[in-house]
Amino acid sequence: MRKLLSLFILLAVVAAHADNKVIGTVHFSLDGEEQTWYVLESPAGLRSNALWMDVGPDRSAIAVTAFASPDITLVSDGTMGSAVPDGSAPALVVSVAFPTGAKEQGHTLPATDGPAVVMLLNDWSNPIDSLMLSDGPGEIRLTSIEASTDASSSFAGTFSGALKGGEGNARMIESGRFEFDHVEFFERP
Repeated sequence: MRKLLSLFILLAVVAAHADNKVIGTVHFSLDGEEQTWYVLESPAGLRSNALWMDVGPDRSAIAVTAFASPDITLVSDGTMGSAVPDGSAPALVVSVAFPTGAKEQGHTLPATDGPAVVMLLNDWSNPIDSLMLSDGPGEIRLTSIEASTDASSSFAGTFSGALKGGEGNARMIESGRFEFDHVEFFERP
């Protein structure tokens, strides 16, 4: 399941262009500094950066990529129909597992039942030192789950905790909240 969620997170890092439409936001305080990140609608023909999928028996997950600016330029990865940031633009990946059919779901971190939650802050120039919320104490809660395989879905939630990185550094996230609209169902091949 860990490999499947890792693949799902990579699939979420996708398409945007100069005239980006914002389809979601992530707000939080990082070490006392307020931040807003933006989930962008993908151009036609490229995979969305806001996805949900079935990941196992009675388990589903969302994987959404947000960017520090709605004006970021992304380029095609050339292989999977996805896009990646042009240069070293930072990205925030939110991936949360939930029981299929649930209307809300909470996780206390670190998760003891496998890779249920990942919140990754990545500057792309040093992915080894990415900061992950799932490695430290905290919580993440899906407060609204509207998942549809036939239509656009939406998710909302809250989060807080210690982001921990590959070098042992820790940063605190407080008062986190997210709202994602136009989340697409991704059917595994």
